[in-house]
Amino acid sequence: MQPHPRLCCLRPTPEFEGFGFSLVATKNQVGQFIDDVKPNSPAEKAGLKNADMVFEVNGENILSYSHQKVVELMRKNPKELCLLVLDPDSRAYYDNASIVVHGQMTEVERICSWLDKNSTVRPQTNLSETSAKTAAVISENGSSTMSDSQSPPTQSESGKPSSQHSRRSRGIIDGTSFGDRAKVFDDL
Repeated sequence: MQPHPRLCCLRPTPEFEGFGFSLVATKNQVGQFIDDVKPNSPAEKAGLKNADMVFEVNGENILSYSHQKVVELMRKNPKELCLLVLDPDSRAYYDNASIVVHGQMTEVERICSWLDKNSTVRPQTNLSETSAKTAAVISENGSSTMSDSQSPPTQSESGKPSSQHSRRSRGIIDGTSFGDRAKVFDDL
């Protein structure tokens, strides 16, 4: 399959607290990354994967935003959250081709947590109307912690998720210091 952006739309469910993922930012590095996607969570059902880089939140480009501002944007509306993301391979493809990623691209695949697992929409049309109406949901008791570890979570050579612990748990287990490579985590 050709690399493409994914618009992952999530809605809360009564059987799951929050969306079931963490948002990670590394000090002095560009990007907000998905981490610690929980099994059977709205995040997993919407197609979010560990190491996905977030480009837009509810139709708004967030690449220049601080971690705190991105989290605030996600908390604006407790009904729905739409994240435009790229996995590491797709990001490398678009970076190498010097293509600016945005939600209006015809190749965007839309995946909704509230639809059947096989229900995806591609290409996406009228994204701006949809994005304008959506906002983020975060658990009212969402927590923030900091940890130190290496670059975004990796995938194994086979392309499957790495069996390593999430970046958050590795940092906690290793008991590393914060230093210049401090990471900010928010459970969503």
